[in-house]
Parts: sequence; structure tokens; C-alpha cells
Amino acid sequence: MNNKSGFMRALGLLVPALAMAGCNEVKLEVQRYPVFYDPAIKTVAVLPFDNQTLHPMAGGFLADRLAEQLKANGTYTVISPTELANRMSAGQITMPAKATVEQTAEALRQLGGVDAFITGTVRQFGAGRGTYTEVYDDPWVYGGYGGYYGGPHRHWGRGGYGYYGGYYGGYYPAYRQYSYSQADVSAMATMCRVSDAGVIYSTPSPAAARLTSAGGITLPVDEVLADAAETVSHDIVATFAVVPRTLKVKKDDVLRPAVRADGRVKYTNDFKPGDDGIYVEVSLPAEAGRNEFRLAVARKNQPPIAEQTFIWNRADSTREFFFALPQITEAGGGKGDYELRLYSGEKAEVERGIKIKQ
Repeated sequence: MNNKSGFMRALGLLVPALAMAGCNEVKLEVQRYPVFYDPAIKTVAVLPFDNQTLHPMAGGFLADRLAEQLKANGTYTVISPTELANRMSAGQITMPAKATVEQTAEALRQLGGVDAFITGTVRQFGAGRGTYTEVYDDPWVYGGYGGYYGGPHRHWGRGGYGYYGGYYGGYYPAYRQYSYSQADVSAMATMCRVSDAGVIYSTPSPAAARLTSAGGITLPVDEVLADAAETVSHDIVATFAVVPRTLKVKKDDVLRPAVRADGRVKYTNDFKPGDDGIYVEVSLPAEAGRNEFRLAVARKNQPPIAEQTFIWNRADSTREFFFALPQITEAGGGKGDYELRLYSGEKAEVERGIKIKQ
């Protein structure tokens, strides 16, 4: 009895703690920039990938999918493999079938208007169909002919014999057979500069996808293979282009209000007239680098009283901002409840309440 009571008291303390932890976590919408990002790279050509698989179309197919997704992404102006071949043919520019990076860069310099190019290698590109068998949850069912729920019924399987409904028959383990389609695709990719054939960035590991279609209507093998190629292309786009990301952060870690006294920093949500101002320590993940934010002080449900705009540097772990207390209280109407807001675009992504006392 005492153990149960103690357990319930502990559970009662745990549930509010978990609820508070969940409330502290918020989502931050950002654009994730590649680590090498250079706004000077505006036009990118995608070349057919080398093919290390037995599928003859793997290199061209994956490069086409990558070009399509890069175009849809919008970070760069993209020249697809087909468009590149047509432009080079029109300009009477030739390039060896197995061109080196230097030969490719030289040909693109002759073509003009291209800042970088992406090459790659397809390592896996295959799909197939298979089957598997499962036993019913209640495997032993009646087999043979006989009175089964008021009428003749038959089940197939193997097993012993028994007597049921006046007829001799068997009890058998019943099986069900399923089919599935499965595809495996993987590839490496590298972006190079046209100006000097230098490597800008390479995928640190192969982008890979294994997709399986099972249950209900099984998709055709080629369709599952195309979906796997789309997934790999999507991952490569995320390596080289600016893509949206949702980051999970703790608001108490992102915004930390503080005061300074005697050369020391004291984190607090409460401020009084003797304080020189509101110090705010902002901490954001590296993935938020290059994103523009606004830090604001406001009355609850009111427009900002004061704000500062900044661009996050992925190399920073924290940055400190300062709001003079007299200007806040004068514009905000004196003491009371205020809040700190971190804006991404027009949306206040993170909010934290503070109080200014008399």
C-alpha cells in the first residue's frame, strides 16, 4: 500500500515536469544554408553521373531527377544534362565522354555563363519483387468438408485430423502469402567551380534510400525505383542548396534575460528601476546560420516597443543584446508584464515573459 502510494506521488510530480519540459520546446522555422554557401554561385550545370551499377540508365536518370529538384528548389539557375548537351552542340564545343574535372571545367568556360557544375557516381540502382508468408494469429483452423457455421466451408493447410459437425476433416495451420517491391539507390555527388576546376563541396557519405512497397496493392518495381531515386536526389539537393528546416529548440535556452551588477551577469525574468537595462543572451543552433532574426521587447499581445535585427553566424554559440530599461518603461507605460520575442520573418518564433517592477 505504501509503495503504491509513493509511486503515485512520484508519478504526480513527474507528469507536471514532463508537461513543463514539453511546453518549453518550440519549433523554429529557418532556411538551412550549405556550409560552403557562396552567393556568387548563381548558375549550376548538372552532368550525367558515372554509373557503377548494372542498370544502363542509372547515371542519366539520377542526374535528370537531381536537375529537376534543384530547379524547383530555386537556389540556383540550373542547366540540366539535356540542356547542357544542346548548348554545347549549338556552340560546337566538344567534351570527352569520360571527361576529367579539368576537361569539364574547360568546356564550360568556353560555353560561358556557368559558375559551377555537379558531377557524381551512382553506386546502387536496382529493384525487385519478392514474397513472404505469414501464419494466421490463430493458425489451427478446420480443414475438409463439414458443418461449419451452418454451411460447408473449406480451409487448406497441413495438419492432423479431427471430428467436427458430424464429418471427418482436418485441423490445419493456415498461411497467407504477401508480395512486395523493394528498391535500393545510392550515389555520391561533388560540386566544382568552373573558373579553376576546384572542388567546392562533396557529399560526406553516399546519399542512400531503400524503399519497400508492401501491403494492399503493391506498386510496380519501376515505380518504387523511381521513388527511391527521387529520395536520393532530394538528399543531394539538401547538401548543395538552401532548404527549409524546422528546428526544435528550448525557448529558455534561446532567450535568456539577465541583469549586470558588480561586473557579474545574473539571469532573471524580473527587472527593477535600479537596473541599467535588459540584457538578452541569444543562443541558436548552427543550422540557423545566415538567417535574419529580430529580437524585440513588447507588452503582451501588443506590437514591439523596441527591436534589433541581426543575422546569425553559424560559428557563434551565443550573442548578447541590450535594451535600456528607461526607454522600455517609458514607451511601454511603466511597470508590468512584458515579453521578449524572437522573430523569423514576420512570425514570432520564440517568446519569453519578463516582468518590470516598480
